[in-house]
Amino acid sequence: MDVIDNSIDGRDTQLFGDEPRNFTSRMLRAESIYSFLNRSSHPETVRLRNMLQRWVDRLPLKVRSELVSRIKHKGPGSKTEDRDFNATFFELVLHEFFIGTGSHVEVQPSIGRGHPDFKVTEKSPGGTPIIYFVEATDIDVESGTTLERDRNELIICDWINEIYSPDFHLDLKTEGKLRTPPSKQRVKGPFEELIKETNYESLLEVISACGFSRDVLPSAQVQHDNWLLTGWLWPVGPQFRPQSGGLISFYPGRTGQFDDIRKTRDRLEDKASQHKGVDNLIIAIRCNPTNNRIDEALFGRHGVGIKPQIRKPQPFCSTKLFANRRKDGFWLNNSGPRNQRVIGVAVFRELHPWSIVESRAVFYSNPYVEKPMPAWTKAISHADYSDGDVKIVEGVPVTAFVGDFEDVGNLYE
Repeated sequence: MDVIDNSIDGRDTQLFGDEPRNFTSRMLRAESIYSFLNRSSHPETVRLRNMLQRWVDRLPLKVRSELVSRIKHKGPGSKTEDRDFNATFFELVLHEFFIGTGSHVEVQPSIGRGHPDFKVTEKSPGGTPIIYFVEATDIDVESGTTLERDRNELIICDWINEIYSPDFHLDLKTEGKLRTPPSKQRVKGPFEELIKETNYESLLEVISACGFSRDVLPSAQVQHDNWLLTGWLWPVGPQFRPQSGGLISFYPGRTGQFDDIRKTRDRLEDKASQHKGVDNLIIAIRCNPTNNRIDEALFGRHGVGIKPQIRKPQPFCSTKLFANRRKDGFWLNNSGPRNQRVIGVAVFRELHPWSIVESRAVFYSNPYVEKPMPAWTKAISHADYSDGDVKIVEGVPVTAFVGDFEDVGNLYE
């Protein structure tokens, strides 16, 4: 067996310590991912720790220590730390992904003054290798103040989950900013009283007569300064009840609209500007499953009108947009095609250490550049620009290339 050296000039490249662990409960909403993985003795978290360490050990020696320092935290944890964890985890997944394609991978190469995350060289059937660079980013991260506010709300969620409620779930919504949490009893009291006063069978009769909507569901509120928490009781059928314990509250939502098109486009612009000297750049983005308007961030808002024009003998296509598409996209504005050094955008959704099996990736090639693309971009799900539309052709999952992974359940349950 090969012995892996986990020290570089005295610097630790071990992600997790060897201390005894006896914590067997679920992950709290308010704690960081690293904190939970580091303190849990559950067999599934042991497997995840081992997987992450194997991935780190396959990185070049020169970058291991820096990456470990970004992902490693002490103490009970904070949600702000999850930014570093998720970003680093994404880079680890991508490294495993590109290794799985059979390509040669260089980590953090120097290109002028820039350092993209990866330089990948893929062997081509024709003999000429395909060389491209990859920069990773997370679309869903927020500023530190927003994350700390979220953490306060997650503390509230953990308190509510202490309530025993076999018959009901709570659908939570928040308004305003929670700068400091109220007392635990002030939060739990109204919902404990609501559960005691609500009869399960009577509520089912009301829903049967009036339909299932928030208007007929019992609710309670907690007001603290300019922050308002509202919770609606949802009846839970016997077949969906946990055998012992379990969560009562859903993840707290927030009122207001979220412009994921603008946020996605702006993040892509930042990465393209950061690597102006890099050609053949692919931007890999990690986003939540609800961000389904990537094509509008790339080509412009509204409508889909793309009409392909095949240029023979080249196996590439250029595109002509119809008038119903606003020219405010990452790849096109009123001046014409732009950001042509970016040859594609790879979108990874539902990507967490415990959900790699469920993760799906979609590749959007830049139709305004005529360059050969890596073979994996057609193997995974990818955008097809045809018939005046952007259509997604289903492909293989992420795990087709990330071969060394652990399939575990949701750590929140």
